[in-house]
Amino acid sequence: MNTTFSITFYLPALNSEKTIGKCIESILKQEISPKNILVVDNNSADNTVKIAKKFKVRVLNLGRQNLAAARNLALRNCMTELIAAVDSDCVLEKGWLKEIMKDFDKKGVAGVGGKLIEKNKKALADKWRSFHLKQNWGNQKITNPNFLFGANTVFRISALRKIGGYDEKYTTNYEDVDVSRRLKKSGFDIVYEPDAACYHLKEDTFSSVIRAARKWTFHGYPLPDSFAGVMMRLLVYNPYITLVFLFKELMSLKLGLSIVTLPGFFYNEFYDIGFYLKSLQKA
Repeated sequence: MNTTFSITFYLPALNSEKTIGKCIESILKQEISPKNILVVDNNSADNTVKIAKKFKVRVLNLGRQNLAAARNLALRNCMTELIAAVDSDCVLEKGWLKEIMKDFDKKGVAGVGGKLIEKNKKALADKWRSFHLKQNWGNQKITNPNFLFGANTVFRISALRKIGGYDEKYTTNYEDVDVSRRLKKSGFDIVYEPDAACYHLKEDTFSSVIRAARKWTFHGYPLPDSFAGVMMRLLVYNPYITLVFLFKELMSLKLGLSIVTLPGFFYNEFYDIGFYLKSLQKA
């Protein structure tokens, strides 16, 4: 394992007062110490920044809500060879960074992502998220998975800068999918490391998990910004993804989750119609 690399951690944060202290503490407890810790605040309206400043961190204020822009701000302020990203509602196991670093011994590896495990699974919304919105690829190491989930990753700064960083049109989700695919297209390897465990502290409500699911899947298909695009989503994509969810629930005998899945379908339909109407006004 190469321990000569210098590394900066950063936390994109938005209204994370309940979890950001625990997140920073988990970074400080790592067996390999980072050189710097950055907190990139996405215009939080709570005590996120106040709590962060209790620790030895540098707070960067983005002034708006854009996840990809927050990542690029951290990238611009990073002076180390590696940059680690941890969502502010996550806590790392003590050996997380040590396990991640093992994979950087391999030539051509640009990024490594760990395994995110849901901590809260009791409430219906949390059960639904942990079942349908998993942020890991299982228990086996994978070289060049489809993408690395952005919640807990380490990248070579040089590789990210070579591809131009993150695309800021992805304001809340999909920026991790896009950057992973561009890295692989440029000849780099990415690695999923399940031995690097990270715990998700998020607690969802009925409405928040439906919104989260929409954000997760929104950029996976053509946007509803044209008549053809909106009809494709209304008649094909939204019904398809809903049927996939329902089939998984049926096969796993978790039909109770459909209480969230079915309203989610109608939410997506109305959201896409609204998105299309707004695009007409901008034209």
